[in-house]
Amino acid sequence: PSSRALAETAYRAGDVETARANYDSVLKATKGTFVAQGSDVLMLAQSVIDTGDHTEALKLLASNMKAITQDSGLAGAAYGLQAQAYAGTGDM
Repeated sequence: PSSRALAETAYRAGDVETARANYDSVLKATKGTFVAQGSDVLMLAQSVIDTGDHTEALKLLASNMKAITQDSGLAGAAYGLQAQAYAGTGDM
């Protein structure tokens, strides 16, 4: 099975650490390729937020925001994740 499928399954099962590791692998393996998906960045960011690493999530989103916001369907979710991460850092 692919890392993407493992990540999805792990996230749905509540195993956020495994999901995070597999989404990270997916991003590294697909960066700059035609199989890269903006939703992978968003799911990694959500996993990072869920593990409490809000600053890392903000960095991840910032470094990928241009690509994410090119898909209007993902832009709103990306901004929502940024809001979650900022709230987690105490920056309202």
